[in-house]
Amino acid sequence: MMPSPSLLAIVCARDEAVQIRRCLAGLIAEGFEVVLLDHGSTDATRSIAEDFLGQGLIRIETLPWTGSFSLSDQLRAKQAIVETSRHDWVSHFDADELPVAAPMFERVIDAVAAAAEQNCNCINFHELVFLPPPGRERFGAPEFCGDHLDYYFFQPTYPRLMRIWRRDSGLSNLAAGGHQLRGVERRLFPVDLVLRHFIVLSRASARAKYLPRVFSEEDLARGWHGNRVNIQAEAIDAYFDGRLARADRIHSLRDPDDHRYELSHPQIKHFWEWG
Repeated sequence: MMPSPSLLAIVCARDEAVQIRRCLAGLIAEGFEVVLLDHGSTDATRSIAEDFLGQGLIRIETLPWTGSFSLSDQLRAKQAIVETSRHDWVSHFDADELPVAAPMFERVIDAVAAAAEQNCNCINFHELVFLPPPGRERFGAPEFCGDHLDYYFFQPTYPRLMRIWRRDSGLSNLAAGGHQLRGVERRLFPVDLVLRHFIVLSRASARAKYLPRVFSEEDLARGWHGNRVNIQAEAIDAYFDGRLARADRIHSLRDPDDHRYELSHPQIKHFWEWG
């Protein structure tokens, strides 16, 4: 039996004290080692993350905050970490995400090992966007444990989220906003894994996350963030007021350990675009 490949996850986080413990614990449990990019956090993100140093978190680096959301800056910082890494496989995720391999594999590292054995060099994910129940005005706990059960399958194109790739493959995600990989030879693993995306935790968190966000001029010139640039409070409220049709859109897990996903009705738009 071949030894398991080494697997690195790079996470960029800004003011994610509510999510970061769940994020890091989940990645480490799935077989990742992690480098955290603290993007100028003003809350307890960094101090919470420090609990994981030596326990799967390799180090914490700093990416200064310049006043606007710049995915371009984030991807370049992540690429710099990839270039100094010695891991066999690399990946990137956000603090509100969790990659899982069940039910096909026990852990993500097992899926990566299978991909390596099949001479593949990248892995795609199905994005499941998890939402709190309608009516939740605020998230009252200091930390989120990932217990939302309602989700929709977001897939405007396929394959769309190639988040794991061989470090020596020559593939890059810089030109595609971190979603797709481009290079001379892309050999996609035939099994799609699942990305649980805990996109918002309440009405208040959705408004705080998206309404004041300013995107960098570089990102906008690249044509990125088209579905997030003009989010309106009314569009967020429509979901939390229960005014949106849920049939064939929203599905529910039995519990957080349930991995029986409904993928028959992919959505091409996010919930704030359903009105």
